[in-house]
Amino acid sequence: MILYIIGFTRAGKSTMACSLAKSWNIGFLDTDDMVEKLIGKSIEKCVQDEGWDAFRAHETKALYMTREHDFASGFSFDKKKDAGSAQGIKGVVSCGGGIVEREENRVFLRDMPLLWLSPSWKVLQKRIKESPSMIAAKLSDDELYKLYQRRMKLYRSLFE
Repeated sequence: MILYIIGFTRAGKSTMACSLAKSWNIGFLDTDDMVEKLIGKSIEKCVQDEGWDAFRAHETKALYMTREHDFASGFSFDKKKDAGSAQGIKGVVSCGGGIVEREENRVFLRDMPLLWLSPSWKVLQKRIKESPSMIAAKLSDDELYKLYQRRMKLYRSLFE
């Protein structure tokens, strides 16, 4: 079984995935890092060159690849020769904050064990100001809050 971690930008998904993987002695993947390795450029460059739809398509491909990953090699940051399991979990995947934007990704994730990190808006706002993601850096506070509200509904829909 693979545990998928979802949440808004700067919710702590990658930090949590890394911590759980180390604690449980299993591998982990980050879909954003997978996309960059798959396409050979940064997400920002991909979006500039190809647009958001192309990035989301790459992201979907990466998400589906996680199902077949052995978590002992490849994209894992912390390679484990003995990638065992913790409570039946063989790996942890940190999903990009916008992975819920595509319906096919939501369908995929609904059938998976999910951990939704959902800090308050004030906490996220503080973290974003300290270290803005590519998307957050280009949005006004109002636009960012609207994106947050829209995505919160999409995250919530995975548990209904």
